[in-house]
Amino acid sequence: MDTHASSAHELALLADAILARIPRDPDRPHYIEQWFARKLRIARARDRENARRLQRETDLSAPLWRTEVKRFLERADLTRIQAMVVRAFLCGLSWAEIGRRTGRTKQSAQQHFRAALRKLQRAARTDPYAGLAEVYRAEVRRKGRYA
Repeated sequence: MDTHASSAHELALLADAILARIPRDPDRPHYIEQWFARKLRIARARDRENARRLQRETDLSAPLWRTEVKRFLERADLTRIQAMVVRAFLCGLSWAEIGRRTGRTKQSAQQHFRAALRKLQRAARTDPYAGLAEVYRAEVRRKGRYA
């Protein structure tokens, strides 16, 4: 055995010896602790909130949101390849799949996406109607005094 393998083996034996001395309940793994239970509750609450948010976003304002995204895409003045990459990414394809579809590498697809994202952010900042769908959603969700 070489020195690297022997030192790794010695470390494994040392770790096993230390763990053997620590009293542990085999029915309760080490990761079920109070802080972990709290983190789990927070994560589950966040997941429920995200699920509710997704349900809300599939409401009547979806056409407004699609119109807003379409307007951003038009105003951004994307190149043909940038538009293809953005559409493929929004459809949920991986970078490797996007690269194959566009005849480029996945790194090239990512670079085109980043360039398109910068253009889209600029278009969103300068669009006078940006956020219209969110305003509509907020107004629809708002409850009046007599509701």
